[in-house]
Amino acid sequence: AAKEAESDAAARDEEVIAARNELELSARALQYKIMLGGARTAAPTAVRPGEAHTVEAVPLDPAASLAQAIESRAEARAARLEIDSAKLDERLAKNLLLPSLDLVGRYDILGLGGRDNRNFTPPNGDPVEPSGRSETDALGDAYDVLESTDFFQYRIGVQLEVPFSNAEARSRHAQATIAVRRAEDSMRATVSDIALDIQQSVGDVESAYKRVSAARLARELAEQNLVDQKKRYEVGIVTTTDILDFQEKATNAMAAEARAIADHAIATAELHRAEGTLLRRYGIHVEFADRPGKEWWSRF
Repeated sequence: AAKEAESDAAARDEEVIAARNELELSARALQYKIMLGGARTAAPTAVRPGEAHTVEAVPLDPAASLAQAIESRAEARAARLEIDSAKLDERLAKNLLLPSLDLVGRYDILGLGGRDNRNFTPPNGDPVEPSGRSETDALGDAYDVLESTDFFQYRIGVQLEVPFSNAEARSRHAQATIAVRRAEDSMRATVSDIALDIQQSVGDVESAYKRVSAARLARELAEQNLVDQKKRYEVGIVTTTDILDFQEKATNAMAAEARAIADHAIATAELHRAEGTLLRRYGIHVEFADRPGKEWWSRF
């Protein structure tokens, strides 16, 4: 019995060493995941939770969680913006199918200048008296006339366009309509994926909470049974091997409870992630640009 106890103790020491190594590797992995300390430090400090997870009954409301997720998650926001953009393009394409009436106008200021006749010979061959003015003088006169605004012309009119066939506009409108339907289908698919994520997370949280309660009860009973068996051992009713077996059962019950608590912590975090509120619950606020408002002309 003594040899068997020593062998069992050595095996448990091996499990403790492996567990401590796994804990250290997990802490290192967490450190590199959040990049605490950066790459400048030669030996970055491992990260470990500063507080233990408290298992509490979380109020579960799938409908409220879904509404929160649709409002907060980035993919839902992107899908809504895509629908708004597609609808705006559809309105613009639809307007191209309608007749258009435009008021057009134009106003021009003219600059007039003379010609230097010193080196000019008309087509009829008649001599022309030199004007005595250079090209620079003529350019200056033109600028003076332009600046005076005495010589101008303007035009005002109404332009009416009536499309007859307009196959290109109809094609663009059809494509824009398909784009709107595609964006709406993408939004429905996104909401469906989010709803499935919420349902799965809610189920995991509820199941994990029940597992913690069952594992806690099993651990308490195993510990109480071990205490009772030790009393029986003291009076010689059970052997050392029996005590080792009950110790192993109590240890396994404690490990099962620890795994259940860890699973409950993970499930709760997954629920908050599915709702889009995980960072907010840890005091990390991410600011998004406000949803752009619709311009007045987009209603037409």
